Amino acid sequence: MAPVNRGMLNRIARTIRSATRSTWVATSFLDARKVFAWRDIRAALRAGLKFRPLETTAAETLAWFNQKPAERRARLKAGLAPAREAALLEQWNASSAPRG
Repeated sequence: MAPVNRGMLNRIARTIRSATRSTWVATSFLDARKVFAWRDIRAALRAGLKFRPLETTAAETLAWFNQKPAERRARLKAGLAPAREAALLEQWNASSAPRG
């Protein structure tokens, strides 16, 4: 992951006071498994998408999400499914383990 993305994630974690733990995985590993980080926002930009400070967006998105019912919060509609994330991390850890 590019350093600017690492910095962005660190800023979000500080803003929402999250004690997350990140595992940095090679882009080539993710590409080979058809895991892509970003959506194409060109249509939204053409339609007038405006950017706000990252910290404002993170805090307000978390507040919005926390207002949803528990059953809705349990069914995320973006990102990797937890089982797929776990499987990918297991593959990554196995492939990057030191060879003796």
